Amino acid sequence: MNIRQIHPLTLGVLFGTFFARLSTFFVMPFFAIYLATLGFSASVIGTVFAISALSGLFMSFFGERCLTAMGANS
Repeated sequence: MNIRQIHPLTLGVLFGTFFARLSTFFVMPFFAIYLATLGFSASVIGTVFAISALSGLFMSFFGERCLTAMGANS
């Protein structure tokens, strides 16, 4: 498949998702160091990161259900 055959909106979503995940990948280590300097323990920092990842996972399913209910897939 040629990249020119992909719809421009699909490319926008793919590149946007890539850069959003990339920025998260770059920020998280420094955010952990910052939280450690504020006095949070490693278990609390890990819990914050786990909640962040799980909320992203579950909100994607919630968003899909909302879009389906609004008729986005029709």
